[in-house]
Amino acid sequence: MRDGATLEHLCERYGIATGYEDALGAARRTPDEAKLALLRAMGVDAGGAGNDALEGASDTGASIAPPPVIVADERAGQVALQLPSSDALTLVDWRIDLETGQNLEGVVAPATGSGSDRESALAIPLPPTSGYHRLTLRDHATHALLASSQLIVTPSRCYTPPLLAGGVRIWGLALQLYALRSHRNWGIGDFTDLRNAVAVAAVVGADFVGMNPLHALFPCRPDAASPYSPSNRAALNVLYIDVEAVDDFLHCKPARARVYSQAFQSTLARLRAFDHVDYGGVARLKFEILTLLFDRFRAHELGTNPGERGRAFREFQGRRGAALKLHGFFDALQEYLTATTGTPAGWPAWPAECRPPSAAGDEELYRRHADRAEYFQYLQWQAELQLAAASDEARACGLGIGLYADFAVGADAGGAETWSQAAVYAPDMHIGAPPDGFNLKGQDWGLPPMLPRRLQAEGYAPFVTALRASMRCAGALRIDHVMALMRLFWVPAGMAPADGAYVAYPFPELLGIVALESQRNRCLVIGEDLGTIAPGVRAALAGAGVLSYRPLYFERTADGEFAPPEKYPLQALVTVGTHDLPTLAGFWAGRDIAARTRLRMFPDDDSRAAELALRVRDRERLLRALEHAGVLAATHTPRRMTVDLMLAVHCFLARTPSMVMAVQLEDVFGQDMQMNLPSTTEDQYPNWRRKLNIPLESWTSNRRFASLARMLSKERPRRSNQADGDGASAGGDSG
Repeated sequence: MRDGATLEHLCERYGIATGYEDALGAARRTPDEAKLALLRAMGVDAGGAGNDALEGASDTGASIAPPPVIVADERAGQVALQLPSSDALTLVDWRIDLETGQNLEGVVAPATGSGSDRESALAIPLPPTSGYHRLTLRDHATHALLASSQLIVTPSRCYTPPLLAGGVRIWGLALQLYALRSHRNWGIGDFTDLRNAVAVAAVVGADFVGMNPLHALFPCRPDAASPYSPSNRAALNVLYIDVEAVDDFLHCKPARARVYSQAFQSTLARLRAFDHVDYGGVARLKFEILTLLFDRFRAHELGTNPGERGRAFREFQGRRGAALKLHGFFDALQEYLTATTGTPAGWPAWPAECRPPSAAGDEELYRRHADRAEYFQYLQWQAELQLAAASDEARACGLGIGLYADFAVGADAGGAETWSQAAVYAPDMHIGAPPDGFNLKGQDWGLPPMLPRRLQAEGYAPFVTALRASMRCAGALRIDHVMALMRLFWVPAGMAPADGAYVAYPFPELLGIVALESQRNRCLVIGEDLGTIAPGVRAALAGAGVLSYRPLYFERTADGEFAPPEKYPLQALVTVGTHDLPTLAGFWAGRDIAARTRLRMFPDDDSRAAELALRVRDRERLLRALEHAGVLAATHTPRRMTVDLMLAVHCFLARTPSMVMAVQLEDVFGQDMQMNLPSTTEDQYPNWRRKLNIPLESWTSNRRFASLARMLSKERPRRSNQADGDGASAGGDSG
């Protein structure tokens, strides 16, 4: 076993923290077993004798040539590079091929250092425009290639909509799309429901509609419903397609006959009536009809002489390129293997010929599944068309932001994203979080992290592709667990979350790329900066124009009291809670504590008793805060969350100086069970399944909803969306 000092050096070299302070203030040391596991995941054998691994790490870390990708802030004006020194190297030709097709050229004389390890320093001027470029260096005398790197020039700040830059404070609705009830959907909220919710938001004076992540899940595993454990962040969840809104439905007689049959309509009625989403039942009906629609589309629109819609589909395939092809290929393979084996397993359990690294590029394998792969690509096309229609509706209605999307921190270990980019991920590691007040044992989210050095070697392309897809139809994007841009908490598979360790990521580079995509897509960025926050992260995010994410539950003074409205930051989004926290009614009644007690999630009885006592104090603290803010008259502590108390809490948040306020519909309608209880499984808690108790068609006539909208229209009055010439943003093409 390697000695402790060398192990510490290796961890430092590879960005592995050897200890941390959890959210409860407890100092924890990372066990040696975990350190060794993390190093192995990074390709480092730290178990032998001597200093071989340390020396290899030193060689890897001491770069004396331009890396494969260079990320530079446009404010720098130039980029400094090093080359191995040579007496024969007197001048260097540089060339920057811009993504526009233009190029810049010049000659620079290297400045040579002294000593045995001499290096030649080059200062290359940056192009005047941000973007994804290519830098090439050649020996001026011999024209020999010295280096070639991707050059990503980034803006200094993310996009800020003019209305926010002008000091307007806005509010909007935050919903779980799957949870929407309506008289017309098929038992799960869909993109037409989203479009109708946008219209409601416009009527009541809101400026955005926020959503759970819409990333692709698993058509063959519909019960794998967590939007934060997606198959692919660069694709959409096709269960949100409104089947009857697909153009082909109007012309497909077999599909219409099936849908309008008494048996089918009876099944739809049952699915709508359930209090939880029956994902399996919904998937069976939707995919049965969508298959018929694709068969009709292929017969009438594709072929040697494609129709107008066929040409539009081919153009969509061309724009989305390899990412779309591989996603459809993955879904087709999983469908085939599920039918063959009867088990919808993730790709690590597939036959060798279907697993990475060769499967994704196997053209013969693709040809065998091309028809179904194209079917799944067709579904992606329909999903994007319908999402874009909702975004267009937001613009037409004059919402200042439009759709507010959510970007998950990672992807499922058995999904399309990790299958198509397996070399970038650490399969034996899980992303998680250290212990905190709501999760005393820590969290293991089961998602494999990206390997920082592999991500850099790929020019950050996997991150860019997923980020760009999430911003495509959005005016704002919430980045879940935004600290992942700087560090992620890795938990070795099979070990307790508390024994994990933080791993460093190239923060300035990733943040710069976020700013670049934000500006290009005219998309506001909100960073979910909760949990254990490293020093300097919030300041860096604020400097880059990223809004902080501030739930009421966590905003406290040093003595534990709820912070008054004036103490909230300006550059922030405020809300009551999150999908992982108790609803307002649930918090008040202690429903989350009862659920965790039933599931034995407290380490011991003393911890549970302390939590119960703290909740009693927190109810009293919240009442005091509301009274001091002048939004609620002095009162005794009510046994339940009344309508007046709910309105007072939201009025309290509305009076903060924070730019953006998000209202969770579960809080408005008084639901007492949270959407997700972290660290639980499907058989323990109905995560991501609970529907809203009020149908979409009844929102505006609901007393609670109407009262809230009237109050917020006074506290945060909507300005004319045309005043600044910038309606709802929706970057990129709509497909």
